[in-house]
Amino acid sequence: ALARLNAVKQCLAVLDGDAPPVQRAAAIQALVRIPEAEVVTGISERLAKETVPERRAELITALCRLYFIEGAWKG
Repeated sequence: ALARLNAVKQCLAVLDGDAPPVQRAAAIQALVRIPEAEVVTGISERLAKETVPERRAELITALCRLYFIEGAWKG
């Protein structure tokens, strides 16, 4: 639902705060479904500032998912 609403700013705000891991995961899931330059830039900026290894891994994973485009499912 967040991806359909194009809630980029709201999801990035969740990553800026001390949100619970479940909320961070939901925000990241929504962001990886919005392949726009604003999302990539926002995640990259947060990755440069992040020092917690687990959070860095989440951000790197999100950038990887945005880089690769999934193909059509062929059953």
